[in-house]
Amino acid sequence: MDLLASLRSESRPPRLHRLRFGPAQLEQEFRSWQRQRHAPARALLFAVLALGYAITPLFNVRLFGVPESVLPALQTMQWLLVLPLAAAGALASFAPDPHVQRTVPACAVAGLCAGTLAMRALALHHGFDFPSQMLGMVMVTVALFGGFRWTAVLGATLFGTALAVAVEYRLAAPGTAPGLQAYGLVAMALIAIAGAYTHELLARLVWLHQRYAEALAATDGLTGLANHHDFLRSLERVLALAARERRLVAVALLDLDHFKSINDRYGHLFGDRVLRQVGALLGAEVAKRPLDLRARYGGEEMAIVWYDVKAEALPGLIEGLLDEIRQLPFADPAGGLRVRITASAGLVWLVPDEQTRAEDVLHSADILLYCAKSEGRDRARLAPFGSGLQTLAPMPGAANGPALHRHAPDRVG
Repeated sequence: MDLLASLRSESRPPRLHRLRFGPAQLEQEFRSWQRQRHAPARALLFAVLALGYAITPLFNVRLFGVPESVLPALQTMQWLLVLPLAAAGALASFAPDPHVQRTVPACAVAGLCAGTLAMRALALHHGFDFPSQMLGMVMVTVALFGGFRWTAVLGATLFGTALAVAVEYRLAAPGTAPGLQAYGLVAMALIAIAGAYTHELLARLVWLHQRYAEALAATDGLTGLANHHDFLRSLERVLALAARERRLVAVALLDLDHFKSINDRYGHLFGDRVLRQVGALLGAEVAKRPLDLRARYGGEEMAIVWYDVKAEALPGLIEGLLDEIRQLPFADPAGGLRVRITASAGLVWLVPDEQTRAEDVLHSADILLYCAKSEGRDRARLAPFGSGLQTLAPMPGAANGPALHRHAPDRVG
């Protein structure tokens, strides 16, 4: 529920228009998504720039009127500086390392702008015609198709434009109009900045809506925990990872005791409040590491997964959770008397292998939960996976199975 609330909050105009998400995790997820989404366009952009600078030397004399004395220096800039930088930017756009994918294209853009500005300065100094708009076109195309942060585009564009205007005035020949060139550069810089801001704003809005839809589809609306479908998918991934890393995993099913009676006696709104507070307890206090899982498995039943946990710590973990549920402050809506809520749990632990199936693990935990229910509720049953659990499911009224933690039967009201 916290994720959904954060996504809703970040999509509001005052926050969204700052173009930076408050939660660092959201910002990091967006930047990664943005880089991946723009990788093809960024590679194509650099490829087009590389092609342009590869064929530009063919027109140095006919189109730009470059003097023979300046030709070697200009061709060196074009073929040995600008062209390799553009090619490096195209290749780095698909680099597997996020750091390379982020820094090399940015350095390539800086080098392209510097090389283009150097060629313009060379043209002004030696009196041939290399248009100042080349720098503006590079800035605009990078801003619109590069997928770079708008703040980076803002800073680089302002710095590059100021430097280019200074070059125009410093090296302008008598009778030329440096003000007209500066005007064109400033206009293109404004287009680049506005375009970068607008593109990032729209990208953040699209990402927020997409992320919100994904989170909504994977979240139980009442408890704020993962829903049944998302839990099963996540459990399969966790078991596969634990099999590769040879880690111990504990899976628990927890069921609120006499929940139908609670609904019948106090009303379904009260029952919903119980589910919400138990869900909030699990979300805030239980299984909080990145690979741990918490879910509403169905009705009043919750599922919990601890990844890479010590077997000797499990009795304390599950007993502590059951005790925290007992301490939750519920009161009768009509009389105000305290309503004591309890839960029963079945917990199984294992180091899975490639043949371990999620449904088999959950079935074992469900058998242990049934044992806990049949022996009076308000307790937990624990056992290692594959320890003959199929024979432990008792007939109604029976009491058998592995060791358990006993407590007084629950009382409602």
